[in-house]
Amino acid sequence: RRFPSRRLQLLEGPMLRNERVWMRWRVSYSGPGIPELVLDGEERASFEGDQIRLLEDRFPPEAGPITEMWFRSFAKLLAPAKT
Repeated sequence: RRFPSRRLQLLEGPMLRNERVWMRWRVSYSGPGIPELVLDGEERASFEGDQIRLLEDRFPPEAGPITEMWFRSFAKLLAPAKT
């Protein structure tokens, strides 16, 4: 992970919706000298017994351009990616 800090906030749920566990969340990435990047999303989990069969994260349409603009402007301030 390249951000020094990640904070996850549950906005709604978890609740059962169409036989899946659903929740809405907000994640904030931050660090010293780095403008905060905040994204909202939804997660759905389908189960087979007590095992997760499918886990889906979805972002609103505006998340792509926001994230792209943030990385174009500030990626150089992040720690290098670990290989």
